[in-house]
Amino acid sequence: MAATGENEDPLVELRRQELRIKEADLYRKAQDDEERLKLDQKENIDRNKIAREKIDSQEDIAEMRGQIAAAKLDADEDKTEMQGRLAVAKLKQDRARAN
Repeated sequence: MAATGENEDPLVELRRQELRIKEADLYRKAQDDEERLKLDQKENIDRNKIAREKIDSQEDIAEMRGQIAAAKLDADEDKTEMQGRLAVAKLKQDRARAN
């Protein structure tokens, strides 16, 4: 029996409409899921970029601190060397006065 629009059972037509609505809803949900996935991926990329920048910044700060510490050590060594030279010069001066 060939089904035509006029001879079709109204319940069959209602069921087809329900299926079309469900299909459209599933398609919409799939699209929403895809968009959500894209957004999550973008957020992950952004978080990773920020984390990498933070690590880079911390590494730069650590390097600067190391340079500052090395400069302070050099300055302390220079100061100690200068104090040693002054002490030697004072001893020589004191010996010269004693003679």
